[in-house]
Amino acid sequence: MEIPSSPRYKFATQMALTTFTYFNVLNFPVDIKTLIKSEGIKLKKYSTVAKKVGITVEEVCKEYQTDLAYIFRDNTGKYAIAYNDTKPEYMIRFSLAHELGHYVLLHLEDFDETVLRYRGSNLTEKKYSVLEREANCFARNLISPAPIADLIPQEVYREYFGIGFEAKQTRIGCLSSDKYYTKLLSDDIDEMHFLNLRKRLKHAHQCSVCNAIFSKKSISYCPFCGDAAPTKLSIQETIHIKTKGDYMKYSSIELDENNFPFSCPRCENEDIDSSDKFCSICATYLRNICIGSGPFDENSFSPYPTFELYKETQGCGKTLPGFARYCPDCGGKSSYYFQGLLKNWNLEKDIAEELPF
Repeated sequence: MEIPSSPRYKFATQMALTTFTYFNVLNFPVDIKTLIKSEGIKLKKYSTVAKKVGITVEEVCKEYQTDLAYIFRDNTGKYAIAYNDTKPEYMIRFSLAHELGHYVLLHLEDFDETVLRYRGSNLTEKKYSVLEREANCFARNLISPAPIADLIPQEVYREYFGIGFEAKQTRIGCLSSDKYYTKLLSDDIDEMHFLNLRKRLKHAHQCSVCNAIFSKKSISYCPFCGDAAPTKLSIQETIHIKTKGDYMKYSSIELDENNFPFSCPRCENEDIDSSDKFCSICATYLRNICIGSGPFDENSFSPYPTFELYKETQGCGKTLPGFARYCPDCGGKSSYYFQGLLKNWNLEKDIAEELPF
């Protein structure tokens, strides 16, 4: 197959956004090393290669013909990426995303001239430039996708996406074209994933009591501590707070897309079905709903709070996320918190503050 005469920007954008949603990326900066390892690609540091061979990092750069990163296939056909770990982290992130682009775009497989060595002398400058520009397009749309970059202020690009000055300027300069290709790809990408990420930024709130951050368009009570009137954050405030880590993370129970647990939150029984109300092993009520403020009858003979069906109608009954101790709409207790499946926020906060790191 011949190398295209011009970069396939639409294809590179599609593969970047598809990769982003396939790995269910939810946070920035993108953990590019984890993505690469998940594909079964080995990562090798230049410093490790230098030590093993008995040469300097500078000599490794000359051997690989790049001081950033290099993707190759070994004798068994398996991929590996060597990267210069002496560079700043933001540079490493983009370089690894660039090399991953070569892999995802099949640059080393689709084109006869790149089978043995991507940076070999058999590639003309023009052909080399085509592949490089495709990989750059992939990289910027993976670590700073247009649907998110279009929402946040440009002055926080570096902070939020974890990119350098040049990558920021490129993201700004290519934003219009990347938005254009993204719009063309509306039927081929998971738009809902990006819509949910945008909502998380647009509707972020922070509680002044427990210091938690959560996203909901309209909210009256903190779902972690039950305090009233959490503070609405601007997108820029949300990014600054999350980047600096000035908030508290609390435990949560993982739920599927139908807000049902993957296993019983108490005994970890996996033999449960979304039609079940209770765990057949420990009788735990399986869904997290608002059950109001009580008072509730307690069974003194049970080792933990029991859940009778009348409690389903004591509160507003709304389905709640896996972290909610309280209903964000009416302030009622959640069924998970009532049953002792979620710890009191005070306890978790005190433990976190006592940790030496």
